[in-house]
Amino acid sequence: MSLLLLYKGLHIGFMVAWFAGIFYLPRLFVYHAGNQSADVDAIFKVMERRLLYFVTPFAVLTLLFGLLLIQGANLCFAFGQVAYRRLALGTVGSQQQHFGWFFVGATSVSLLATALFANWQRLPETKLEYGILLWLGLVASGLGYWPWNAGARQVSANQLAVMNNVLIPAGLLVNFVFWQHAVNWWTLSAGSALILLSLVYLATSALYCAARALAAAIDACASYSDDLARDSANGLTTLPMTLAIASNSLMDTP
Repeated sequence: MSLLLLYKGLHIGFMVAWFAGIFYLPRLFVYHAGNQSADVDAIFKVMERRLLYFVTPFAVLTLLFGLLLIQGANLCFAFGQVAYRRLALGTVGSQQQHFGWFFVGATSVSLLATALFANWQRLPETKLEYGILLWLGLVASGLGYWPWNAGARQVSANQLAVMNNVLIPAGLLVNFVFWQHAVNWWTLSAGSALILLSLVYLATSALYCAARALAAAIDACASYSDDLARDSANGLTTLPMTLAIASNSLMDTP
């Protein structure tokens, strides 16, 4: 958290320095355009060039720390998601109890904050506004929060990362369908295509791993059949050993 605050402070500081130079540059242009002296004209050119060179690094640093700030927030979110997958929360019923207490605490804090800070003059006025408020509070944030986190423990970290990114195009489509917000269809299509390719890659990788596991099991069964046929001829049996080899083959397959 302290690192994110540092990135935020540097981003704002360099942005102020950058814009201070950018806002001063047009004034030099105006003075330069109204000047009639060749000597002063040369001075203005030097001033404009040096000012532009001076503020350009601030622009680069502004973009750099802004990017780090966004990626830092994404990393914190991803860490929380992946860490939750690794928590020892017991059975599904035990997880439901934990989430039940989580919802009780969240409701208590929300009611207290509403009583202390709510602006009662800005309550919803139409049925649509009440419906949206109930949907976001009860379904999206309430009921949807538990299945999402429960499902996060059933998939790999790669699948979870891809599905987290699916939220972005899904949100854009919801805004377009319900509130007619403008959508950049080109960028939405390009981002959705990348997400789809990621899902296809993960599915292909899963099928490849499953095929390797199946091949290992078939090889183990074939080996067992050969051993059984040979040992039957000798009056021996190696079933426990063969099953142990087959189990190790399956467990060693990624």
